[in-house]
Amino acid sequence: MKRDTVRIVGGGISGLTAGIVLARGGRDVEIFERRRAAMTHPLRWDAVENWSTTADLSEFFAHWSLDATPFRAVSNVEVHAFDGEMHAFAHPRPLLYVVKRGDDPGSLDTALARQALELGVRIHRGTTLARADADIWAAGVQRRGFFLDTGITFRTTATDRFAILVDRQLTPNVCAYLIIVDGIGTLAVLLTRRFRDARALLDNTRAAFQRIQPFAMQDVRMRSGIGGAMHALLARAAGPLVIGEAAGLLDYLWGFGIRYAMLSGALAAQALLEQTDYEALLARELRPLVLTSLVNRRLYDYADNKGYRALIRFFGARQQLHTALQRFYRSRGIRARLWPWAIRSLDNAAA
Repeated sequence: MKRDTVRIVGGGISGLTAGIVLARGGRDVEIFERRRAAMTHPLRWDAVENWSTTADLSEFFAHWSLDATPFRAVSNVEVHAFDGEMHAFAHPRPLLYVVKRGDDPGSLDTALARQALELGVRIHRGTTLARADADIWAAGVQRRGFFLDTGITFRTTATDRFAILVDRQLTPNVCAYLIIVDGIGTLAVLLTRRFRDARALLDNTRAAFQRIQPFAMQDVRMRSGIGGAMHALLARAAGPLVIGEAAGLLDYLWGFGIRYAMLSGALAAQALLEQTDYEALLARELRPLVLTSLVNRRLYDYADNKGYRALIRFFGARQQLHTALQRFYRSRGIRARLWPWAIRSLDNAAA
C-alpha cells in the first residue's frame, strides 16, 4: 500500500463493492467518480447469471456482507429459437437474478452507494485521479468494447416475464432479451458485430417479441452501453489493482458482467486487507470462468441457427440444468488447450 487511505477510481458497481469490503475491514476509503451526481440514467433491468458456480448468488452477498435487496430471483425463463420453437426453463434454484440499474432509489447503483456512505466511504463526484495515484482502478471500458448492448426501457401493464430470443438474422452471434418486472420493461439486443446496424436489429427484435406475445409499452426510452475490454485481460502492467470492466472481467459468451464486476471488487479489497496477491485470487476464483467463456464464445460463433436450436434442446432436456451449465464453465482441459487461440481470434475480430 502506498498510503493509509485506499483510493479507488471509478464509482460503478465494482468500485463501490471494493469500497464497501475495505470499509468493513477497517480501511479508510475514497472513491473518485468522474460523472457528476446530477447526471441521470434511465431505469432498466439487468440480468445476473446464477449457474457458473456451485454457490448461489445469495451466498456471495452473505459472504461479503453486501446488500442483496435490489436483486430479484428468476426461476422461469423462456428461450425462443429462430423458427418459433420455444423452451420454458424452470428450476427450484434461480437460473438468473434481475436487478434495477439507474438512479432509482431501489436500484443496485444507489443501494451500493448508500451502503458505502453508511460505512464512511467518501465518494467524490465530478473528479478523478491519474492512474498512478490510484490503488484500485475501476474506470470501466476505455475504448470500443467487445459487446454493444442496445435497447429500450418502458413502462407496461404486462405480467412479469424473462424471455430470450436467439436468431442469427435478428441477433447475430449473441441474443436479444426481454425483462418485465413490476411494470417496468427492458428489451435489448446484444451484439459482438454489426454495431452500425444496432438500431435496425433492435427494431426487428422488438417486432419479433411482439409477435410472440404482444405487450403494451409506454414512456419508451432508448439506452445503450458497451462492455468487454478484451485487451485488458492479458495486461499485467505495474500500478493499481484493476477490477470489473476495466480488467475485461465478464462472461464473453452471453455478456453477463455484474457478478464478475462485484466479485473482482471484493477480491481486490481482500488482497489489500490481507496483503495477499490479487492476481493469485483472480486466477483461483474468477479468471478461469472468463477464459472458459472466451472458448465458449469462439465455438458458439461457428454455429448457425440449427446449431443454436440444438443447444437449446440439449439444455432443455437436462434435469440437472445447473450442473449441465456449470460444466460449460469448468472445462479446464479444453480451456487450457483452446483459450489462447480463442482470445487471439476474438481480439482480432473486435479490433
